[in-house]
Amino acid sequence: MISIDIRSKKDLPRDVDKLQAISWELALAYQKLTEKYNKLLRQMYGKSSEKLADTTELDALQVEMDALLGQVAAVEQQQSQPGEQASVEVTSYKRRRKHPGRNAIPEELITEEIVDIPDSEKACDCGRDKVVIDRKSHVVVKRIPASYKATRFVRLVYACPHCKDGVSVAEPHVLPIAKGLADVELLVFVILSKYLYHLPLYRIQRQIFHESGGIWFTRSTLASWVGQVCGLLERIYSSLLEQYRSHSVKHADESPLQVKCDGHYRQGYMWVGLSGDGRIAVFLYDNHRSGKAACRFLSGSHEGDYLMRDDCPSYNRAIAEYKLIDMRCMVHIRRKFIDAKKAGYHTEYIQKVLVKIGQLYRIERLATKLNLPAQKRGELRLRYSAKIMSQIKTLLENPGFPVLPQNDAGIAINYFLKNWTGACRFLESGDLPIDNSSDERIIRHLAIGRNNWGQAGSPEGAQRMAMLYTLIVTCKLNGIDIHEYFRDVLMRLAIRPPGADISDLTPIGWHKARNNGQMPELKQIYPSKD
Repeated sequence: MISIDIRSKKDLPRDVDKLQAISWELALAYQKLTEKYNKLLRQMYGKSSEKLADTTELDALQVEMDALLGQVAAVEQQQSQPGEQASVEVTSYKRRRKHPGRNAIPEELITEEIVDIPDSEKACDCGRDKVVIDRKSHVVVKRIPASYKATRFVRLVYACPHCKDGVSVAEPHVLPIAKGLADVELLVFVILSKYLYHLPLYRIQRQIFHESGGIWFTRSTLASWVGQVCGLLERIYSSLLEQYRSHSVKHADESPLQVKCDGHYRQGYMWVGLSGDGRIAVFLYDNHRSGKAACRFLSGSHEGDYLMRDDCPSYNRAIAEYKLIDMRCMVHIRRKFIDAKKAGYHTEYIQKVLVKIGQLYRIERLATKLNLPAQKRGELRLRYSAKIMSQIKTLLENPGFPVLPQNDAGIAINYFLKNWTGACRFLESGDLPIDNSSDERIIRHLAIGRNNWGQAGSPEGAQRMAMLYTLIVTCKLNGIDIHEYFRDVLMRLAIRPPGADISDLTPIGWHKARNNGQMPELKQIYPSKD
């Protein structure tokens, strides 16, 4: 007998064991429904932040870490004040509200205009001339709308009227799109408006119309420009994709995308990758999320490469085929425990696990703050992080209560244990990531655009989107001026032969060619607020 068979009090069994089984089944069902109900309330009305209150529990390892952080702070203070004896006075204070910041106006943009009084007011009543005793300045920022200029290039053709031979004509005006209507600046404006600032093409149409005072381009013309520009950039995109695949450490993730195909909208997937050094971001469109698509995305990987990913089973085939080393994301693991804590059951135990995971990230922040090389970061992980992982394993194997797979606490524990080997991979080397959050930040660029333009008009359009996102986000990661990069590279590609080397036209290669071989400064897009 199960609980759904009970229609009235008379249907209750007389046997105590059966009654206990039904009661236990109802308790589990109630707990599961309560968790679902609370989760729905959080999704509708709760905060999306995964940050926890500062309830760090002190243990022997935490005390040792605090002592190490104190030593680092003391050394930094001595270095900042040489010759002075460092003294620290601890007082209680209230945290001040964070200032929103000041308006930034570059000094080179400011022009000075003297606003003077009439000459009649410069004479004093006493008969003497007034002199300047002060200056009251006020900066006003004025917007000058974009201007558009159409030029008709007329090429004169010369020939000999007697011998009917020797026809001469001037070389055509060089454009990224041969015999095209758009200059390079207009092309870059359209490309970046859509793929950097996420404007749909119909909004770009109206923006050009209003700014120009009457120039109107059809949407098919704008789409044609995007397609032809991608034809030029395809070689650079292929080079970046190859560099990502050949990297020894790779991040990988995927995100759904609505694509119009045969008159119907279907769900495809944008596969997003990041090289281990955080410099090369790649996007690749595929119409499904299968293992075959993952193999296509990671094609060219070498045996022994590390792959950081979530628990998506699509990667299993690629990992087995290319013999990759599987890494699992600590952020995804932590997220399971966050959900379990919000459900309200076994909160004390879950808090202990979250504190331990927080200690792992505290070590990572310390290594980043000290700018430690990979070898030193690896030594720090072996000294502290390995102990913490051992303590976490003990907590997972001995929770102190029955682990039920139906509730959120059981889901979190089983998820961590299932992915334990991959989650510990970051301990093997200091240059390995602990999570996949850097790749998730890249997907945010796609998510913002998806909320604006909604869907891709065709599979070919989705792949063009992947191509341009690859170049734009890679420029962002390396702090490269995106407008200047596209403007220069498109003109160079227009005159470069199809089989010529383009290594100097990739974002990093382009920057090094203009800066005496110096690598660009690595940037973090959409940084966290920690």
